[in-house]
Amino acid sequence: MKPTILLFLSIFMLISCKESVPPLSKYEKQHLLELKKEFNQKNEKYKSYKAEKSRITIIEKSYLTNSVKLQDFSIFKTNNFDDGRDRACYKGILHNHGNDIIESLDLKVSFFSKGSMKQIETWETSLVSANDELLDNMEPDKNKALIMAISGRKLPLKPKASLNLSKNKKRCFSEVFLNWEAKDVRYELVNLKLRPKLAKVDPFHSVDLQLEIAQLEKRQGAN
Repeated sequence: MKPTILLFLSIFMLISCKESVPPLSKYEKQHLLELKKEFNQKNEKYKSYKAEKSRITIIEKSYLTNSVKLQDFSIFKTNNFDDGRDRACYKGILHNHGNDIIESLDLKVSFFSKGSMKQIETWETSLVSANDELLDNMEPDKNKALIMAISGRKLPLKPKASLNLSKNKKRCFSEVFLNWEAKDVRYELVNLKLRPKLAKVDPFHSVDLQLEIAQLEKRQGAN
C-alpha cells in the first residue's frame, strides 16, 4: 500500500476515533459567566494589593524619620536581677505619628568603653514584631502552639498609636560586660517594616479559576 494512502487512512481513523465534545449546558454557560465575574473580582483585588505594596515600599524610606518618635527614652544600668549583675535596660514611649501600620521595628544600641570610647558591644532588639497575621494563617498544629508558648500573640503598632516600652518584658540586655556608662550609649531605630492596609493576596490566588474557565471555554469554542 502506498505511503500516501496509509497517511490518509491514519488521519481518517484518528478523526473517527476522536471523542466528540458535548456542548455546554444552560447551567454550565451560567456557571462560566459566574466564574469569569469571580476571576475579574479577584484580579482587581490582586491589582489593588500590588498597588498598596508599591506605595508601602516608597513611603517606608522616609517613614521612620517623618513619623516615628521616641519620647522620654533612655538606656540605663541596673542590677535589679537575681544574680545582682549590672545590665542595660531601656524605657520610654514609642509613637507612631503617621497614618500607616508598623509591623516590625528594631532598636540598635551601641556601648562604648568608659574613657577610651572604644565600641565594646552592639545590641539589637525588637520593639515591634507583629506575628498576628502569621498565626492567623497557620493551621492549629505543634508549630503554632510553640510560637504561642514562646512569644505569644504580638500585634502591630497602629497609626496614631503609642507603645509604652517600659512594659516590655524583654527590655533588658541579657549579656553582662564591664567598663561602660549609660551616658556614653548610642542608639537608633532600624529595620522598619510597614504593613499594607490591604490583606495579602497570593499571586496564584486564581489559578484554579483560570483552569476551570479555560476548560469550559474550550468546550464552548468546539461547538
